[in-house]
Amino acid sequence: MPLYEKMERAIFRSGHYFIMEMPADPEFLYHEGVAMQHCLEFCYREYAERMKTGAQRQFSLIDLRDGFPRVDIELSLTQSSYSGKVNKPVVTQIRGIRNQCPPDDRYLPAIVEFLVSNGFEFSNHGVRNFDLQCDGDLVLRRFHEIQSQN
Repeated sequence: MPLYEKMERAIFRSGHYFIMEMPADPEFLYHEGVAMQHCLEFCYREYAERMKTGAQRQFSLIDLRDGFPRVDIELSLTQSSYSGKVNKPVVTQIRGIRNQCPPDDRYLPAIVEFLVSNGFEFSNHGVRNFDLQCDGDLVLRRFHEIQSQN
């Protein structure tokens, strides 16, 4: 998808980054997975189906300078990709390239601002990822470490 089309889907912007909601299109999700070098490359059909049924929403943080994705965020409405059913909407994945979590420090301020400004529950909710971590807890801990160093 060209950058201008991604920008049309933007729902948040901070500095050099914007966050778009990904379409429930298997082809788009496959290419996102290839660019991010993570599970979307292989499980794109399953993600698309969960998105189409309203079980999940997927977001991508894009760098405006080159148009490439840097972080993917999963909001589980009724079902998490790895923990099954959820009782309330929670952010269950916040993953950088090659599933880095927390993602690179330079993206954390925009991620936290996006999550907080949208009222998304992303930490201390107990829903674990494939590596048995709560991504939001890892992101928030690292974000606070960075803030305390400044």
